[in-house]
Amino acid sequence: MRLPKELITIVTRGILRHLIERKIISSENARDTQQKLEKIVFLDLEKDEEFLREAKSVLDKKLAEIREVKDLDYHLLLLKAKKEIASKENFVVWGGEGKFSTEKINQLSKDFANFFENDDLIEYYVKKEDLFKEIKRAFENEINKDKKREIRAEEKVRSIKRNIAKGTSEYETLKEQFYREFLSKEA
Repeated sequence: MRLPKELITIVTRGILRHLIERKIISSENARDTQQKLEKIVFLDLEKDEEFLREAKSVLDKKLAEIREVKDLDYHLLLLKAKKEIASKENFVVWGGEGKFSTEKINQLSKDFANFFENDDLIEYYVKKEDLFKEIKRAFENEINKDKKREIRAEEKVRSIKRNIAKGTSEYETLKEQFYREFLSKEA
């Protein structure tokens, strides 16, 4: 799953701001710290893509068998194969409900907490388990803000004078365009 770069910037900046304002952590260079958080997310997305490629490779080898079974949904089979491959490395795949599943938020929150614990330029002032909880809370706040952006984008599409039916490609394209405009303004 590909997320807009602007969304990753906004989310990581919001998480870091939350932690600093609540005096959970301090950073000698907040901008550098935010870029490192972004890198954690981008590396996680890249790893997810690797699992997807591996799953496609496995399914391609069995494509003849798959085609024989008429009721199989290739995309669901691909997701299942990707999850199975990723689970061997205790990796939570991207996908599911929304852009960030609860499991993915938990995993990234742990990754961020580990990063904060091991970076010499960052001090944290709470217990490790509280650090994780605060990161998770900040993550969830940022995801809620993103849901509001999506709602605003839908409202903007619905406000167009000619009625555009929800679910049509035109509706979805306009919604995505407005959503990306909101992201660009915030990033």
